[in-house]
Amino acid sequence: MSFITVTNTGGARHIMVRVERAIAEIPGLTTELVSEVGSMTVDALHNAAPVGTGRTGGEHLADSFSQQLQEYQTSVITNQAQKLTFVRYGTGTPIRPLVKKMLYSEELPHPMLWVHGQAANDFVTPVLDEVTTFIDESLPPFLEKLLAILRGA
Repeated sequence: MSFITVTNTGGARHIMVRVERAIAEIPGLTTELVSEVGSMTVDALHNAAPVGTGRTGGEHLADSFSQQLQEYQTSVITNQAQKLTFVRYGTGTPIRPLVKKMLYSEELPHPMLWVHGQAANDFVTPVLDEVTTFIDESLPPFLEKLLAILRGA
């Protein structure tokens, strides 16, 4: 008399087919997972980015974030890297002209000898700290899809 008896009734081949199907689905599911985490990161950066007032024209920094998906990875990028650097790390104060005698911009009431710098606002680091949360939220549905395939769905 044995505690457990294992017999092969032909079900092993059926299980192997499910495992092979699950393995075949992993690349697509992984790309979907990575894309979802990238989209969540872009949305979080959009929501966290400061939106200035008074400046006319141009794209807001919040609208400059996007993702580039490549197979099993995604890169979150901005098309305003210089502006992002100024916002995250601030600028020196005061800002003085290097070449000309005065600073000029259409937004200024008149040419200026100097202007106040911008204080740092690192809104990116808290969002990057959240990425693991985004992964934790996206992983269970990924695993459920794999389990469904293994169960024969």
